Formats: sequence, structure tokens, C-alpha cells
Amino acid sequence: MSFADIPEHAVYLEDRRAPFIESWEWVTTLDEFITRVAQGVEHVSLDYSLEATDAAHNGMDAVQWMAETDNWPSKTIQLHTGDSIHSKEMGKAIMSSSLFTGPEEHPLGDLYRRISSL
Repeated sequence: MSFADIPEHAVYLEDRRAPFIESWEWVTTLDEFITRVAQGVEHVSLDYSLEATDAAHNGMDAVQWMAETDNWPSKTIQLHTGDSIHSKEMGKAIMSSSLFTGPEEHPLGDLYRRISSL
């Protein structure tokens, strides 16, 4: 078994904790996330709860926005939330998105299928 390299740059959606990698871009609201991801990114890391900075939204809203706009990172999506129930829901939403079901699947789709078949 091997682990993916930790990306040097990522967009990190989190309301309370700064990213553990200083070069990651910390965004604390859904609007900031959308603005940054719409410019194109390789990696994102998502928390579920944004109650301290954007109580009207959460990480699932970020997943839904990416799915609705087909605006995905080009390499990886990481869920760093401690909320196991919502983490599973976010993961299911990603897995049922156009990343894996679209007519021209995103490159991540093949990677995830290969990993899940191990």
C-alpha cells in the first residue's frame, strides 16, 4: 500500500484550524472557496462545519457547487472533517458526481476506481 504525496499547494476550506502546511491557501467561507476554485486548482481539502465563519454554509455546499458547475480540482479532493456522518455524505456526493459518471469523466475518476479496486 502506498499513500499519495501531500500536495505543496491546495485550497483548504476550514473555519477554525489553519492548514498544517503553510503553503496551502486557507479559505473560511463558501464564497471565498468558490472564488478561488473557479480560477482553477489542483487540490482541495474540505471541512464540513463552517459554523464559526459561514454558519449558513458547510462543506457539502462546496461539493454541491463543484458538482453543479463541474468545477473540480484537477488532481485531488481531501475531506479533513472530523464529522464522520457528513464526511460519508460528502464522499457519496463526490462519487456520484460527473467525476465518475459523466460522458467524459474527469481524470480523478479513473484514479479513484483504481484505488477502490485494490
